[in-house]
Amino acid sequence: MLRLFLLLLAARHIVKAACPNFCSGHGACGPDNKCTCDSDWAVAPDCSQRKCPSGVAWSDKASATNTAHALAECSNRGICDSSKGVCNCFTGFTVRCPNDCSGHGLCYSLARLALEYGPDTLPGVGGDGVGPVYSNWEKDSMSSCFCDMGYGGADCSIQLCPKNDDPLTTGQGFRTIKITIAEATAAAFLGNALHVKTTKAANTDFNMIYAEANSVMVFKVDGSGKVTAANGITITTSGLLVSAGGITVTQGGATITAGGLVVAAAGATITTAGALATDTAVTAEATAAAFLGNALHVKTTKAANTDFNMIYAEANSVMVFKTTKAANTDFNMIYAEANSVMVFKVDGSGKVTAANGITVTTGGLVVTAGGLTVTAGGITIAGGGLRVEDTGLTVVAGVMQLRPVTYEWRQDVCPQRNFPNGTFAGFIADEVEELLPHLILVDGDGWKSLDYPKLTPYIIRSIQELRAEVNETTKEGRTQITELSQELMTHKIRERNLEASLVAHAQEIDELKAQVEALRRAIDQLSAMLVHQE
Repeated sequence: MLRLFLLLLAARHIVKAACPNFCSGHGACGPDNKCTCDSDWAVAPDCSQRKCPSGVAWSDKASATNTAHALAECSNRGICDSSKGVCNCFTGFTVRCPNDCSGHGLCYSLARLALEYGPDTLPGVGGDGVGPVYSNWEKDSMSSCFCDMGYGGADCSIQLCPKNDDPLTTGQGFRTIKITIAEATAAAFLGNALHVKTTKAANTDFNMIYAEANSVMVFKVDGSGKVTAANGITITTSGLLVSAGGITVTQGGATITAGGLVVAAAGATITTAGALATDTAVTAEATAAAFLGNALHVKTTKAANTDFNMIYAEANSVMVFKTTKAANTDFNMIYAEANSVMVFKVDGSGKVTAANGITVTTGGLVVTAGGLTVTAGGITIAGGGLRVEDTGLTVVAGVMQLRPVTYEWRQDVCPQRNFPNGTFAGFIADEVEELLPHLILVDGDGWKSLDYPKLTPYIIRSIQELRAEVNETTKEGRTQITELSQELMTHKIRERNLEASLVAHAQEIDELKAQVEALRRAIDQLSAMLVHQE
């Protein structure tokens, strides 16, 4: 009876497990030998085929007016491999940009491009750094390369040449926005009749307000807040309050009919006109007999910098002396001309240029940093010879700081330069110019190049100096090795002495142990004798 029950039970399980291919491992076998497939495998009755991803169809039949591009397997641009559930996409529909943007850009969808780089002008949120939301059907289906600066083309493989405004095109102006406003007539009006706002920081290269009469500027407020009026400014009440910057009158002078001139802060600018040719334009005079101060003292609370002037002098409207900006080579502290020819100048970094040499009558010439560079004519020493007291004479300063690079010329990028195709080794002219400016050549178009033949002697001298340094370092190293070897020998001798001392002490310990043992036996004998006597 038990055997019959087991056979019936086995037969029952055989009937339940008779689903096709046992549901291929992707489903459950149910009644009537029917598979209930997992959600991604409900394609074939035996659950052996997997669904492919669905996306917005590139082309399909419209279901209603203006209703199309429904979800479709592989977006109707590929063949589904149901054994793996993977789409074999048609060429150009692989969700990748051409050549992966050649390593010079980012592959973005249209939706991402709109957010990242679309016009940031939506009402109410303009200027928040986020572009418009692009919601058309292809927003996530189409992608494009957003190339790095200096590269272009569909796959960012084209390296662009430098570009700028064409000097041959004239009569072009900046973009102008014209605003028409209504009059604010409310009795309790507390707002702004006109509010002009930009996201750009204050600067003088644009205008906030610009008024013209018959194409002639009559009034403007530039981006820094400076007001320019073509026919003067009349103040009927409250006077003129200047809280910073002072007042500068460039023409017509200033006439004060009452109250005199009181300068409470910010100082005063004094201009003299009509003086004789031999007169001194401005004299700063200290009349006190015990005067110990400065006849002229220029002082600022701002730290030293090249962006302002401590002193500014002009001759015939030409700047000849300036110290308001921090140290830099893009301006001159002193500039002297004779018949329109520069004879002497001190630029903003302190560099002195003299057209006819410099004569030092006393004190000598001391160079504390930067060394001495002679680009032509050499050095002639008439007396006293040449003496180098401290760091030596180096004629190759800067060579060891040069950075060799490998670059690729491409004739198709800038054909007008006739560059040869290929990869070459060399240096970057701008970097060399900072260290060895006299080795740089500049052509008529402003292109810089390195005069490699002139660089060769500097490199050879650098190698010689390095060789000398290596020899000196080797000599010092050998001396140190000898000293260390002698010290090591001394330590070894001391070690042997300590080992001998340890052996001697061990023998003494053994002798002491023998003596202690002898004393113990003697004590035992005495103890036995005492016991026997008792």
